[in-house]
Amino acid sequence: MLQHLGLQSRWLLWLTPQQKLSRNWLSQSGLPVSKIVQVSQMNSMSPVDAMEKALLTGNYSVVLGWLPDLNDSERERLRLAALHGGSYGFIMRPTNAQISAHGQQSTVKIQSSVYH
Repeated sequence: MLQHLGLQSRWLLWLTPQQKLSRNWLSQSGLPVSKIVQVSQMNSMSPVDAMEKALLTGNYSVVLGWLPDLNDSERERLRLAALHGGSYGFIMRPTNAQISAHGQQSTVKIQSSVYH
């Protein structure tokens, strides 16, 4: 799906923890390195606020964010922002995430080689 979205004229935004994405991994994954923007630290706003703002702009075909557990209100804010901006939003969790209050375990795992 990310490869397909990379074909659009808009950017792909990664809101990530402190690590930098590996350009080699991005290239090997078939993602357009020249269309990827990574923001590592957002000291002036919460990660949820940053993702909401990015989704609302409509500048990105997809916004991927590593976010803490979200409440229903935050999830709805992000859903509406994605709808308004015509973007996709993917919420990533750390691989050591425990089973959530809803009984779902995180199944998304991106190997450490993604970062350098």
